[in-house]
Amino acid sequence: MTRVVRIEVPTPYYVGPVNAWLLRGEACVLIDVGVRTPEARETLRAGLRKEGVAFRDIQAVLLTHGHPDHFGLAREIRDESGARVYAHEADRKLVEGYPATHRRILEGFSEIASTHGFPPDRFDDAVAEYRSKGEIAESAPVDRALADGETLEFGSLRLTAIHTPGHSNGSVCYHGGARIFCGDTVLERITPITFFKGRRSRMGPGEFRRSIKRLKSLEVRMAYPGHRPKFADFAGAVSRIERHLELRTRRVLGAIEGEKTAWELSTVAFPKEHVARRWVSFAETLGHLEELEAAGAIRSTEGRPVRWRRV
Repeated sequence: MTRVVRIEVPTPYYVGPVNAWLLRGEACVLIDVGVRTPEARETLRAGLRKEGVAFRDIQAVLLTHGHPDHFGLAREIRDESGARVYAHEADRKLVEGYPATHRRILEGFSEIASTHGFPPDRFDDAVAEYRSKGEIAESAPVDRALADGETLEFGSLRLTAIHTPGHSNGSVCYHGGARIFCGDTVLERITPITFFKGRRSRMGPGEFRRSIKRLKSLEVRMAYPGHRPKFADFAGAVSRIERHLELRTRRVLGAIEGEKTAWELSTVAFPKEHVARRWVSFAETLGHLEELEAAGAIRSTEGRPVRWRRV
């Protein structure tokens, strides 16, 4: 029988601690590992010690997605234990290329922000937290790049990788034995951020809707998320997220009067966002706008900055 242990690993991010889930049975497996800071490292080591486990005992590190708070310590654990690192192919570059890949994402986002009306004098403040965290993770080789539907076996433990793009291109949930390790795809009381990276990216609210719809058919008696405690009502959490996504789409559509940029619409649809999270609400607004445009409800203008209007 596999024992599941939650280790809360501190992060400097707005969301607070991240969960590292220890699966201890015939093998020792970690699902997500936390950021690469002295405090996080010692917290993770201490949590493992309580279970009689050290870094050297870990045989596999399963990543739910390629964000630094989830993979930051993977390289150290791999170097110390020889553990294999698993991640979806679509997030492989994020994990293996950090921090260069993340810098390129920020550069690309800067161009998108300029194109869609984000005031230049506010952009640096908005992304300061993201830009300053280059040492919060270390790149790690991905020993096995996962595809949707792959089954992983560790002794008697069997988990199926389910590709759930939306929060990241390569977000994945691990399902087995009526348990699901759902990373940042499904959180009990928080609607996950649906990041936006451009029209050809598998990220954004539309892709996220399709991902969580797939999860509704699964048998789940207990969910183990990337943040906050485990919870039993997985179907209820998925339904709440679906309703909240629909509400956000309606808020963005309702903000359109005449022609407005994505920046202007984000300040109307999400007026209370702190400056450090303003770039997130802007990116999500842009994702909703592209979804609404694909549905034929609105249209974007030519020129720069791009503006949006109802059809």
